[in-house]
Amino acid sequence: MLVRNNALLFSVNNPAPVLDALPKAKLLRIKGRDIIAVRHSLDSARVLNNLGLNAPSPVLTDYEFTGRYTPLKKQKATVNFFTLNKRAYCFNQMRTGKTGAALWALDYLKNVGEINRVLVVCPINAMDVWVREAFAVTPHRTVIQLLGSQAKKLQLAEQYADINIIGFDGLSTLFHEEFYEGTNKVKRRWHDLENKYDLIIFDEAHAYCNAQNLRWKAAKQLIKIDTWVWELTGTPTNNAPTDSYGLIKLMQPEKIPASYKLFEEHLMRPVGPYKKVPRAGAKEYVYGLMQPAVRMLRDDDESLPTTIQDVSCRMSKEQEAAFADMKERMYYESDGSEITAANAAVRLIKLQQIMCGAVKDADGNALELGPKDRLEKVLDLVQGAEAKTVVFVPFIHTMHMISNYLEQKGITTAILNGTLSKAKRDEIVKEFRFSKDPHVLIAHPKVASLGYDFTVADTFIWYAPIFSNEQYEQANARGEGINKTKPVGIYHIGCHPVEWRIYDVLDKKSSMQNSILDLYNSVF
Repeated sequence: MLVRNNALLFSVNNPAPVLDALPKAKLLRIKGRDIIAVRHSLDSARVLNNLGLNAPSPVLTDYEFTGRYTPLKKQKATVNFFTLNKRAYCFNQMRTGKTGAALWALDYLKNVGEINRVLVVCPINAMDVWVREAFAVTPHRTVIQLLGSQAKKLQLAEQYADINIIGFDGLSTLFHEEFYEGTNKVKRRWHDLENKYDLIIFDEAHAYCNAQNLRWKAAKQLIKIDTWVWELTGTPTNNAPTDSYGLIKLMQPEKIPASYKLFEEHLMRPVGPYKKVPRAGAKEYVYGLMQPAVRMLRDDDESLPTTIQDVSCRMSKEQEAAFADMKERMYYESDGSEITAANAAVRLIKLQQIMCGAVKDADGNALELGPKDRLEKVLDLVQGAEAKTVVFVPFIHTMHMISNYLEQKGITTAILNGTLSKAKRDEIVKEFRFSKDPHVLIAHPKVASLGYDFTVADTFIWYAPIFSNEQYEQANARGEGINKTKPVGIYHIGCHPVEWRIYDVLDKKSSMQNSILDLYNSVF
């Protein structure tokens, strides 16, 4: 399909359906061939795509990409997709520039009068990321973050800005109010803001998989028949195909049953009293529902590869004794009763704390178990790195233990976890990225998994595995992206077979929820 002088030129075997759908199209005879010519517009491109013809959006020829970055090929393809689809799923992998692509797409749509105001709904940790990207990609657009009390957020929403940005739960409080009238029960009122936004972007949209909670209901209030809605997530069905239910119902409810139970029965089958697994073809069925969709993969640049290596270590005698004692106590505490997945997860975490080398005593104080070999493996990797290092650690006491150990070896560190304020966390990340020190960032995976750019580092160490596929994948992606300038190494440290089994589940992207009991039984 060619674009010439603001017209699309193409040939098809049967031009009649195209001419019926586009009355202003012309059928020309050029060099003995029937050629259809039609004005190149968003409307004509959408009609042709609906007919199965791959017509490009005029954004690729008419739009001058703004900002400091030159768009990647995959970003241009995503921009093209967004502008052609009013309701769209974006499953691009992390660090493929989908935030920038969404900003360029909305900028073009504003330029041509398709939309006016935009609302971005995202994790609170990612709000500043959208602000920074907007400044870098569309610096001429005004942006207001909706933060503060309910009244403050409503006041900010009344001020005009091209783009408003709000957190998931901030949106819930914005739309929901509880109050008493005398002694009567609590009543609920939804604030009338649903007509303010022409385009709503849900970033990390998998947070809306549950269609029963207040977060989902608040989001649904915003969406009208003519609202543009884009859902961005690299992991739409992270745990099970049924995770897609809330996402589809939010944007295309006509595609699925009104009942979640019916949806689940169609996709899952029971294999025991407490466990269900996907039916054959369930994943393909769900992705068939979640259309139109785009998925761009993070290209593996051969000159800048990312490698994953396992690093084995040994438990100290103190760790071995504590591990054996904990296993024995758990065995007798179970008393032959059936262990649920929730109980199994709690017990595995207790054992994992011992393997990491720091536990709490009866008074809640940190008790170190001398994990000498594990700490030395971290030191070896840090000293062997050409650039900075990020160490992912799931426990706060362990984070401080590692920090103290490395500081004693003359290596500067910083700790990044949820006990710190957002402002403090952002300050630490800024220093890590742009200053000489700290050389090592010791980060909790949950905090580090969203929004941060750690491409200044070339070494990423998992001090221990975690039980979240999403956090694992997101954290690893912090070393990828357009700012990556060096090969990256990801290192798994482990000392027990169960740790390697957890890493295996993470690497294979298997369902962690369905694997918990098997992991637990492998220990006992």
